[in-house]
Amino acid sequence: MAESSQSYRRSVPVDWLRSPIVGDKTALLEYARGVVYSLSTTVERRVKEIHVSRIRHAFSKVGEPSLYRVGLRLLTLFREIEPLWGGYWLLAPFRVVEVESRFLFVGAVPLAHGHLGSVTNEGLGRFISEDVAVRFPHQSIESWVGIGISDPATLVAAFRKDHRRCATPTIDLPDLEFLKFTKAGSRLDRQFIWARAACPALADDRIAICRQRYGDIYRYFSADLRDGKTYTEAPIEPSFLPRLIYALSSCSGTPVMVHVQHGSSVTEVTVPERLPLEEYRLALLLSKGITRRGNRSTYVLAPHLAAVLLRYITSLGCVLEFKR
Repeated sequence: MAESSQSYRRSVPVDWLRSPIVGDKTALLEYARGVVYSLSTTVERRVKEIHVSRIRHAFSKVGEPSLYRVGLRLLTLFREIEPLWGGYWLLAPFRVVEVESRFLFVGAVPLAHGHLGSVTNEGLGRFISEDVAVRFPHQSIESWVGIGISDPATLVAAFRKDHRRCATPTIDLPDLEFLKFTKAGSRLDRQFIWARAACPALADDRIAICRQRYGDIYRYFSADLRDGKTYTEAPIEPSFLPRLIYALSSCSGTPVMVHVQHGSSVTEVTVPERLPLEEYRLALLLSKGITRRGNRSTYVLAPHLAAVLLRYITSLGCVLEFKR
């Protein structure tokens, strides 16, 4: 096992090992994969769960114990490891996801062991050859992303139905903020804002999306409005909210405008609001670079991979604006 632990270190840039930084996510991921793989794999080639303290200790050896959180977050986001109870983690099954007739490998296996053959990197994604890909189970991209291509109108219709079913009477609550949509190109440089003035997200139904702060957290709910006041409410799961907001924005006539600029070798995709987790998972994996300014993000991708991301972004209800 000691030999295995040393081999993955040789595949990480020496400069990064001397001064690890979160900014070099390629090196960080490779180190995290090597740590998790070497600690999880026994001499008999079996896989065992490992405690977070051992992972943190491995990062301590390179002088940056706090980076283990970022490494675990990335591995979890890419579905290469799975959390268990009591601070334990387990390697997720190795598999291949076909993306634009190429084979994306998903699994916490460091490159230094040579198990993946010749690997081509696209952003943080690792693509392997077809002859190596046949050795692993295949997973659909919809399953890996966590959602298929959706329809905003269908989602909004389901939301409206759920609101009617779950809404219960309430008093006019204090300190509420209401979701408001702005048109692209507004001076706010945002398309989703939270305002104090009561306003509906679904104008025809007078249904508002509200949030109310409790300490450091918010609770989110939909509410019926009457004379500028809420009189019913239905809870909204926070993880569902980002996707719902995109769909409501589209159906309200103020869809999110996504700027696309094709270059000779890369495509830049600029989204003015944060993507839902599932689309962000795909964008982060495939992007060669990401530039952020507030909630606005520009993703730089190879053109053929940008097409995959744009399909998902379009399904959110966004409108694409192409620039030369």
